[in-house]
Amino acid sequence: MEKDLQAIERETEREEIEEKKSSFRSFYQINLTQRQGSKFTQLIAKEPMAAAILNFMFELMDKTNALIASQQVFMNRFDISRATVSRAIK
Repeated sequence: MEKDLQAIERETEREEIEEKKSSFRSFYQINLTQRQGSKFTQLIAKEPMAAAILNFMFELMDKTNALIASQQVFMNRFDISRATVSRAIK
């Protein structure tokens, strides 16, 4: 049991060191196709709240691009109603 805990602690420490080394820990990329124009730019122009929520989601993602957030998180962050969140993320 103690060996398992030590192994977990070593692995956690190793992951923390690797994360600190990574120059991409605060980096995200949007793939834009030239023929269709910038979909993100179009989103900003047509649906600014959806773009704001998407950008906020980028900020919350972990290093594996995972995110778990309820609609309440977005409601609180942007001071908007549940219906507005639903329309923005559909």
